[in-house]
Amino acid sequence: RTAVIKTLRENGVQDINMRTISKMASQLWNLEPAFVQQEYKSLALKAKGLHQKTAKVLTSFDMKETISQRPLAPMPES
Repeated sequence: RTAVIKTLRENGVQDINMRTISKMASQLWNLEPAFVQQEYKSLALKAKGLHQKTAKVLTSFDMKETISQRPLAPMPES
């Protein structure tokens, strides 16, 4: 959709309806060869796996301990 919007704006189209954009993007996607679609799906699965792996590390990190060990910044004088 982002690529469709960018292309339309480059061609002077400013009034962009997202419903129309989605239809156009879907039609363009269906015109792509199967191997291109498969490669994008593969990349998406890899990205999802990396995200889940990173999210587990971040959520297992105990922020309470880290925050409680930091000294408080001095209050500005008024």
